[in-house]
Amino acid sequence: MIEHLLLTRMNVITPFGSPGASLDRDRLAHRFALFERYTVPSVMAQARATPFTWILFSHPDTPDEFKARLAGHTRKSPWIHIEWRAEFDGVSARQAVAKLLRPETRRVITSRVDNDDSIGRTFMAVVQAEAAKAPLDRGGSFINFDLGYHLHAGAVYRAEHRSNLFCSAVEEREGFKGVYGVKHVDLESLYPVVHVRSRRQWLTVIHDRNASNTVDGTRCPSAALRAEFGFLPPDEVVPYSWLASQTRRARTAARLVASRLKKLVPPVDG
Repeated sequence: MIEHLLLTRMNVITPFGSPGASLDRDRLAHRFALFERYTVPSVMAQARATPFTWILFSHPDTPDEFKARLAGHTRKSPWIHIEWRAEFDGVSARQAVAKLLRPETRRVITSRVDNDDSIGRTFMAVVQAEAAKAPLDRGGSFINFDLGYHLHAGAVYRAEHRSNLFCSAVEEREGFKGVYGVKHVDLESLYPVVHVRSRRQWLTVIHDRNASNTVDGTRCPSAALRAEFGFLPPDEVVPYSWLASQTRRARTAARLVASRLKKLVPPVDG
């Protein structure tokens, strides 16, 4: 028996978070808007034949208006579970997963997605397919989709990261640690990593309140998103122009050359 769980931190206290941020109404309004525009539709778009449980971690003192919004999602989708806890770390995440597992479960898959990002339409199905053949001789494996997209101000960029936020842990139930058992940049320190490069399965939304994410990739046509991220509204992305893109690149290169030449040529006196 294998169980698959998707984990999302909504507004819990983390070691790296700002004091008071988890209950700040302005921040909550901003994050919930992103969550319901990007994250929820992407999870709902998963193939119907892909069974999983979605755990949302939220502070027990969350204002009632936001609790009501979370409750609305659970009423529509009973496979969504709200885990009310103030603080979050790898141990608390594992405990939340453990209490939902069926007695007959022997293998656990835990995946993660942030509350302002999206996963591809077949993300969960592909994770499960890869998990069926992942090595468990060290107790588990990580599955990492190396390729994805960044979305910033309507522009789409192809991106790549070999140890990213959209990873999944495949483990034997006994002694499992879960996807938050190690920082996403240190996956290989815990288990072998299976790198999947056959498709782009994640979308990071870059906005003005990102803690650390920045645009890092190559601009590409928005049509590239449609296969896995067809839920995005038509007006969400800016039409891509190859000519305009090449013009921008040429101007950037010209400015760089001019800057370097200016440093090489000594000033003329007089």
